[in-house]
Amino acid sequence: MELVYTVFWAMSMNLLGFLAPGMMNMTAVKVSMEHSKKQAFQFVFGTTTIIVLQAAMAISFSKFLLQNHHIIDYLTYVGVIVLFLLSFLFYKQAKNSDVKSGLTNGTFLSGIKMAGMNMMAIPFFVGYSTMLEHKQLIHNQLPNNIFFVIGAGLGFFIIMTVYIYFAQIIQKKASSIAKNINGILAVLFLALGIVALVKIAIDIV
Repeated sequence: MELVYTVFWAMSMNLLGFLAPGMMNMTAVKVSMEHSKKQAFQFVFGTTTIIVLQAAMAISFSKFLLQNHHIIDYLTYVGVIVLFLLSFLFYKQAKNSDVKSGLTNGTFLSGIKMAGMNMMAIPFFVGYSTMLEHKQLIHNQLPNNIFFVIGAGLGFFIIMTVYIYFAQIIQKKASSIAKNINGILAVLFLALGIVALVKIAIDIV
């Protein structure tokens, strides 16, 4: 029963963590709109692969990462740079429909690339798993860690699937959103980058 609870808490982590519009779920929406549901799922399989690896890294090395907080800080800095870079890329796509992005072509590898750039996932997983362990809701040991990683992958895949199917509804009932999706993504990534930058500034002060 303990392993079932471990899967549940890990699924809850990603269901809540990726519920709001973000880098990967909004890109899945874009792929679904501009290409096909099949390609969107190819993208999702790629992102899920990296999410599983990041969750495994976080739960396995959470104690080490917490003792060496500068590593998490570096990952956060890289994540902020990536958010601003993606905002610029989607802004260029919004301005010029001829500009193509290798990150949104709906392939397994494009999913791996985008999720791999999402360095902020690791600090999130570390913080969440540490909190759960502190509350004794999970135990950082084998085989619990394996089930935690499985739950993290399932939770992420479920929320991405919801976004893909929701994208089809958007495409049918709100074509203006589909038309301006690049601009929406540019603004979204810019806002996420600013929020992350402000958080870093507050932590430094």
